[in-house]
Amino acid sequence: TGNSEGDQLTEVILNGGVQDEHGKIENMGKKYYPELLAELCAVYGFDGYLLNIESECKNPQEMAEWTKILTETMHEKVPGSLIIWYDSVVADTGKVKWQSMLNSKNSIFKENSDLFFTDYHWNEDMLR
Repeated sequence: TGNSEGDQLTEVILNGGVQDEHGKIENMGKKYYPELLAELCAVYGFDGYLLNIESECKNPQEMAEWTKILTETMHEKVPGSLIIWYDSVVADTGKVKWQSMLNSKNSIFKENSDLFFTDYHWNEDMLR
């Protein structure tokens, strides 16, 4: 659908949008939220984040780029931190469709994070 609140929020975050008191969204840049998230980890002693995006992405390549920025920012600001990508978004379409394995439809997200967490529908044959 592309019009849910989750979809809209995802797009705003990817672009560093901040909504003011009048509802206007100001673009703060792609590094805005990665910097804030890294600061939260540093201040509160978090180890990192599990990114579980379960809403359609209009631009999955942009999501992969943002994930890379977050991962790099976290490593710089919080040494030893981890960014884990949950298998949800398909890289070529942006649709939510769990693959139950690491493959060409989701590997870009693994490449831009530290770890990959698959959903629970995998089986032994998928590991071969």
